[in-house]
Amino acid sequence: MNKNEIIRYICDNSNLNPEDAVTAIDGLVFAIEDALSHGDDVNIDELGKLTRKKNKICFAASKKLLQDVA
Repeated sequence: MNKNEIIRYICDNSNLNPEDAVTAIDGLVFAIEDALSHGDDVNIDELGKLTRKKNKICFAASKKLLQDVA
């Protein structure tokens, strides 16, 4: 799923217009990048956990996500 597909999905499933959806996505991405660059973990309910180890970003999927795709 690319950014345009995510924006379309958000607009279809909320009351946000495309401009507000873009702002929300950009804000979310910035917040995640900022947290990871400061050595903080990012936990997203029902999705998983993002961590930064050295110069790599690692993703650990939640149990619920793994069950949903199984």
